[in-house]
Amino acid sequence: MERFIINNKLAGIMKDDGWSVTDLSKRTNLKRQTIINIRDDVHYNVSLTKAYAISKALNKSIQDIFPIGRNSKLYKIGFTDNNIQILEKYVSVFGLSLKYQVYSNKHKVNVTSKYEGLRRVRFSGNFLINLNSVPKLELIDFDVFTRDEKIPESEQRSFFRKMLNAMVLFAKDIGLKEVKIRLLAHDIELNKAQIPFKELVSIAGVDDEINSYLLSAYRDAYAQGFRLSYFETVHRNKWYDLWMTKRIV
Repeated sequence: MERFIINNKLAGIMKDDGWSVTDLSKRTNLKRQTIINIRDDVHYNVSLTKAYAISKALNKSIQDIFPIGRNSKLYKIGFTDNNIQILEKYVSVFGLSLKYQVYSNKHKVNVTSKYEGLRRVRFSGNFLINLNSVPKLELIDFDVFTRDEKIPESEQRSFFRKMLNAMVLFAKDIGLKEVKIRLLAHDIELNKAQIPFKELVSIAGVDDEINSYLLSAYRDAYAQGFRLSYFETVHRNKWYDLWMTKRIV
């Protein structure tokens, strides 16, 4: 879904100025069906060449005929009640129900598992719907915890994969184009954004609890089509944010 769309006024101009489809077709050397397609679709993605031909024939500026405006549908995207229900639909598939604290004009939400004390694995997260540039869902915090050390890592990882897949399905359902997840790294000095997993393992080490979760999350996100897009140093004692991105098609 595009941030900006054409809101063409051709139909009204043709009616007000007495232009027929045939007349405009002759003056522009465009096919009659092309004129009809543009006239009848207020958001028709007209090429610059055709827009120029039409504007010249009508003696009006391109902007007067084909003004570009914000996509109102896109700017209504947020953590609305309806979209929260959509998200709940996807997480409920694997028996999870969430609590939501929506804020920042419904573009951010804090999320936690309901009935945490009863769950073997629980979730805590912070999500952002970012409409700048490519509309995307940013998973700023995405933490999966086990109730105690007796619960196997495989159960935690399975939960992580299911939750991440639910986020991708949710983002696609509401018209977003990307999902980004932030992974936290500790005391890792990187000099490039794209790094092979084996190299990441060698410099991260599995003894550090934060980096152990990083490696597990990186591996599972990679398996779902996420790729390391960039990293940044966070000025708090050798902490780094690694961002992985999945494009939605």
